[in-house]
Amino acid sequence: MPAASHHILAPDFDLVILGASGDLARRKIFPALWDLHQDGWLPDSGRIVAAARQFPDDFLPQLQRDCRAEQNPAWNKFAAAIDLAPDTNAAGNLQHLAKMLGPMESRARVFYAALPPALYAPLAESLAAAKLNNAPARIVLEKPIGRDLQSYREINAAVARRFAEGQIFRIDHYLGKETVQNLLVARFANLVWEPLWNRDHIDHVQISAAESAGAEGRAGYYESAGALRDMAQNHLLQLLCLAAMEPPRSLDPDAVRDEKVKVLRSMRPLAPEDFVVGQYGPGAVDGRAVSSYRQDADAPHSQTETFAALRVRIDNWRWAGVPFYLRTGKRMAARATVALVQFRRPPVNYFGGEILPNRIIIRLQPNEGVELQTLSKRPGPGGISLRPTTLNLNYAESLGKLPDAYERLLLDALRGIRTLYMRNDEIEAAWKWLAPALDSRREPEMYPAGSWGPDAAQILLAKEGRKWHNPM
Repeated sequence: MPAASHHILAPDFDLVILGASGDLARRKIFPALWDLHQDGWLPDSGRIVAAARQFPDDFLPQLQRDCRAEQNPAWNKFAAAIDLAPDTNAAGNLQHLAKMLGPMESRARVFYAALPPALYAPLAESLAAAKLNNAPARIVLEKPIGRDLQSYREINAAVARRFAEGQIFRIDHYLGKETVQNLLVARFANLVWEPLWNRDHIDHVQISAAESAGAEGRAGYYESAGALRDMAQNHLLQLLCLAAMEPPRSLDPDAVRDEKVKVLRSMRPLAPEDFVVGQYGPGAVDGRAVSSYRQDADAPHSQTETFAALRVRIDNWRWAGVPFYLRTGKRMAARATVALVQFRRPPVNYFGGEILPNRIIIRLQPNEGVELQTLSKRPGPGGISLRPTTLNLNYAESLGKLPDAYERLLLDALRGIRTLYMRNDEIEAAWKWLAPALDSRREPEMYPAGSWGPDAAQILLAKEGRKWHNPM
């Protein structure tokens, strides 16, 4: 694999992708590895083992299409580094995989579980039985791990019997996004932000992850998960932690994660009036008629939520009295993930009319970047009147191509860097805080596809004199 002079390559490695024929591996993991190969991050000695119970006959040609590499002559060299391990049952005998890998020597060895979480415990047992869990080995687990605090603890305890905490990499791909990592840089490398980043200057914070797509294609998974487990427990709470955390003592993995845990443990227990759940009905998205969730899932009486909105209160010195609003949903009016920080209004209005509050809008997708919304004088000699203006930083235009989140996370796993992976106590605290919403059995409020969610979500903010920022 081609070397690059401007950065340090990953170490020699064996990367075993269990569930390699599945949707996650084909859509995310292999394309990220292909991009890393193209950009020169992977050494020639790196080996990728695709393990699955069975592969279609055209697996590698299909993989080439998934990686958008049909016309690229470099594909053959990349494909030559992929070994297929068929008839591999993650919950069965993996001795043949151990023979295929051979001795570890000085190589990094990573087992990526692109599998349902129910298989994590038997996978750990199978790897241990094949003596593939020795100290340098690492196991990567995808979210959501479990369905609630109790099931998470059971799965984690089973994996922890065979792998030490330092070997377990719990992935949340949102943490690999460049814009998310830039949130830390913006806060702690730019003094202009941090002195204002507190209850004295900020009115409230919103974090929205909206999808225009429905559950079709993932309905089987989604019917057992729902929006709270799929998005709120991990993605939204991780973004909240990065926005609310105190400066860490260093960028050491545990130093960063210590501060995130402090945020989670400072969050006021979730009350019934603090959350709303909804489910999309029929409607229109981008001018196209779409069906309801119950039709997409072929579940006419489903009570699974496809939308959730939550109000978070953080009872610490920095954030007391500042609400954080979280929102996620499918079949929304647009696909966008944004964090909005709204500042307080000036204490005195000298100019007449309404003074709109300053806002920082961090766009995670699409069009990654940061906007600063301010007020300026409207040009002209007729006195002073105000108009809103926006300073807009587009990361792609300013910084060039942004890598996919999985590229950074895979590279970190190969290097053994855990900063952007979740620690056990983080996940426990998140499941514990979300438990009242998961246990409520509240019937979801219907909302039309192509809207911004149910009316109750608008009321959640309106009763406090605020409204959602709806990115378009």
